[in-house]
Amino acid sequence: MAKILVLTDGHSYTTRYVASLLAEGYEVYVQVAPGVTQTTEGHTKTIDLFDLADVQQAVKNMDFISIIGDPVHSYTSLTQGSRHVCATLVYHNLAVAINQSNVKHIMVIQTKTSPLLREAFELFDFPITYNTLRTQTLDFKPGILSQVTQDIHSVRSIQTLNIPIGITMEGALSLYGRFLRTLHGRLINGVYDGENFTILLSPFNIPLIKMRHAKHSERTSRVIMNITGGLLVGSSARQSRFEIRRLGHDTAACMIGLHDFVPRLPWWLYRIVQAPLHVIVSQLFRKYWEKF
Repeated sequence: MAKILVLTDGHSYTTRYVASLLAEGYEVYVQVAPGVTQTTEGHTKTIDLFDLADVQQAVKNMDFISIIGDPVHSYTSLTQGSRHVCATLVYHNLAVAINQSNVKHIMVIQTKTSPLLREAFELFDFPITYNTLRTQTLDFKPGILSQVTQDIHSVRSIQTLNIPIGITMEGALSLYGRFLRTLHGRLINGVYDGENFTILLSPFNIPLIKMRHAKHSERTSRVIMNITGGLLVGSSARQSRFEIRRLGHDTAACMIGLHDFVPRLPWWLYRIVQAPLHVIVSQLFRKYWEKF
């Protein structure tokens, strides 16, 4: 029995689509984000589309994939980064994961095909069919997905930047430590030993954030560091992580992202003090690369 994974934005059209696939004898899995339930038929498959390892595991044994609408959702209380940037990361995750799988065909059903999806998928030679989801065929009933739980203290921050093609992402991570030493009058230091990266409060040698390479971290094109502790880090139900990724083999376009981060500070204080600093530091890091 062929397996189909349906990635959806939760519109009620998905219910009819899934029902038709089940009637044809397919084994259907419907993607939902962490903390979300689905009310349509088919099996539920919880996937964090921002987590490449999660997406790779989800598509590994699938035969076909259908993308309905725009399945780009964050489900965190605080997301720093434009919808454009978030969508770019999600579609790049899907493209990379599908390229490493045995998926035979992809069906994209959108009212207007996302140029970000096309751009990401055209990096690989996927067999894809694009169909138009006409608005007049939709009944605009409530969606099939409903958020039932939420980690109210989680943060996602995604920014874009350009890093010269000749520099690996591990090299960029090492230079990130050097960049941190230029901030706050050298109060902050970043130390990388090849496996662990620690952000320190220099005068007292206090670790603010401690990170370690994830198993699926790729030193050349995609560095993913699991956040393991530090003075600024709170406990989280999900693995918080930091990543620097190149968005293709022959492009300077890169992303720097912080995912599922839970601060130790009280939430109200974090939002007005530390959260803006995440964005400012990312913007300064972007300017740092303009010197190269």
